[in-house]
Amino acid sequence: MNISDDVFALSWVADELFKAEGIENRLPVIGHIDGPWTRLCRAITWKEALALSADASALSCALEAYNGEILSQIKQLEPDERVVIADDICSGAGWLLEPAVARGVLMPLYECYVNAFDRMLGFHSDGNISELFPDLSAAGFHFVHLASVNYVDLPAIVHSAQAHALVPYGGVSTETISQGPLSSALRAMLAELVQDQGLIVCDDAGLTTGEQLDAFLLELSSIPLY
Repeated sequence: MNISDDVFALSWVADELFKAEGIENRLPVIGHIDGPWTRLCRAITWKEALALSADASALSCALEAYNGEILSQIKQLEPDERVVIADDICSGAGWLLEPAVARGVLMPLYECYVNAFDRMLGFHSDGNISELFPDLSAAGFHFVHLASVNYVDLPAIVHSAQAHALVPYGGVSTETISQGPLSSALRAMLAELVQDQGLIVCDDAGLTTGEQLDAFLLELSSIPLY
């Protein structure tokens, strides 16, 4: 089996860079569309957006202002494109936006985006967002892209995603690969998660050079994934 049939790279950079580095010619690529929380944090500051989240009504109005441009991007997608809505409501250190706020304010917007595409739309956030997997599934997302997750927590997170009908993508940190070969324990864990839990191997959205891709594929070629 060709590894590129079952391993993906997430495009976190301009398409031009992926083309220049030849990444899209060697792996299928998952695109991304910034979600409303990401856009709001970029338009003001993260601290200001967080302060705004204390007022659910005000936050909802601020986030809804981005619906037009997000829906416009979604409607330009090709039917076979695989894309994530990217909203870092969490980080490797914990929640950035309280789950209750995300549940009450963001999920109705996400459901609107999913309904507009009605294809393979996924969700990305850094950190352990498994608490929101039931809500993401109910909103209609097909898969979740996992990033900045502690490897110790990864098996439970993958299992939780599958339990809520979300296909888990991720598992490999570009930073980890840059530090040298993966440990034998991590290799064994990834193989088990792929074979038994349905993990689809993907980078954590850190592949931006051909050299990183080479290291990524070299590591994966030595793991009995399938």
